[in-house]
Amino acid sequence: MAVLALANVAIELPVLIAVVVGAIVVLTRGSRLPRRSVVLAVVSLGVTVLNVVLGVVWMTVSPYLAADMWESSDSTTSIGLMFFVASIVLNVVAAVGLLMSFLAVAAAARPADPAATSPGFGASPGSALPPHATHPDTAGAAVPTVPAQLGWPAPTSQTGPYAPTSPPPGSGWPNPPSAR
Repeated sequence: MAVLALANVAIELPVLIAVVVGAIVVLTRGSRLPRRSVVLAVVSLGVTVLNVVLGVVWMTVSPYLAADMWESSDSTTSIGLMFFVASIVLNVVAAVGLLMSFLAVAAAARPADPAATSPGFGASPGSALPPHATHPDTAGAAVPTVPAQLGWPAPTSQTGPYAPTSPPPGSGWPNPPSAR
């Protein structure tokens, strides 16, 4: 039975290595993460270790249980039911561990900075000014205007002078009527 248990631990070795690496990452970088994220990561690692232990115990004991059930003339249906229930339990535990990992990542995520993702150059984070107003080469310069084109609305201050706007219905966008 000891040899079978060692073989089953060897089967679970990749998961155990992942848990050790995860624990090292959480312990070394945990101080820079939100507390909730660290707690969820530790819970995820603990649930994963529990799943490995349950899996090793089940893989070690199940052949003996099945042989005893077979000798006591239990039907193959009851043996199959036993394996089905064990698989459900192990999969639920694995799913909880994986869910905790996802929640740990989500708890560590920071909301996107709209200023950092806005198009343009030179807008400082948190600045209410348009990008051209804060760029050193164009600070204070007048914003060039673009004449309205047939089938396209005139640019506005909300869209910027070079931003494409939605054309009116029936204009043939993306091909203007003149390009047909």
